[in-house]
Amino acid sequence: MGVGYNGFYLMIKHLKVDFSKQHESFLVVGKDDGDKSYFIIRAGEETTDDFFWCKANRPLKLREVVNGYLHLDAYSHVNKMPQLIIQ
Repeated sequence: MGVGYNGFYLMIKHLKVDFSKQHESFLVVGKDDGDKSYFIIRAGEETTDDFFWCKANRPLKLREVVNGYLHLDAYSHVNKMPQLIIQ
């Protein structure tokens, strides 16, 4: 028995990847082992104005370049960090 449409939809929904969002490259420049957060900057940018503390949907290494997008849950607390969703 194969995976039908409903099974495929549930698998995609579980991945939490929103293909309609603009994916960008980010460089991991720091991490906090205590709360598993990462300090990232947009890769290839000439200015360093775009930097963020965030969580990620998988473990990251320092100096790693990843493709993904930043997501902030509208129902979360105001001070919650965005999550970097990686392809």
